[in-house]
Amino acid sequence: MARTTRSTLLAMMLLSAAGADAQRRPRRPPRHAPDAGAPAAPPAPAAPELVSVSVAEADTHLRQIRVYLFTPPAGATGYGLGQLGPGTARVWALLPSCRPPNPDDPREPCPVDRVIFEAVGGGTVHSMDPQGLAPGAESRRVQSFSIPAGTRRVNIKVMGLQARVRYEATVDVERLVDLTAPQGSATPNGFAFDLARYPAR
Repeated sequence: MARTTRSTLLAMMLLSAAGADAQRRPRRPPRHAPDAGAPAAPPAPAAPELVSVSVAEADTHLRQIRVYLFTPPAGATGYGLGQLGPGTARVWALLPSCRPPNPDDPREPCPVDRVIFEAVGGGTVHSMDPQGLAPGAESRRVQSFSIPAGTRRVNIKVMGLQARVRYEATVDVERLVDLTAPQGSATPNGFAFDLARYPAR
């Protein structure tokens, strides 16, 4: 009888110790299988594609802000064009002047700082900084561009002061030949534009 009692007590002590040990062990969080039906993360948005406009359309908008694009006469080298080398397309851009601010003149003193031609989809563009038609800060200015073979499209930007984009358009290089020749006459140093035909203000 005493042996049975001791066996029972020993079994009860072992069960009690096992239960206490189980309570002390931290419970593991349940494992969840990945949800096969969860939607995948959306792909990153693609960069917007630049769509070309006709050279005639771009030229019309540019003339509204007093920027005139021309195909230079054959053999012309003025305004830095001769330094740019040959190209499948060559362009002159006639710009307004940049005048000092005048409190009595409400017009913007420098509506156009420069024009930028950028190759789109490969290729390159050679360009010159604006050059004055005559000495003085109030002179009209001309920029020259030469586009070598292999450049199919260019993005044209008209920049104001403080890097403000006033107009932007992408055109096909092969259609730049549609630009008209400038009105005026050749000079020993370049070309004399008939500015009466191309108002600046």
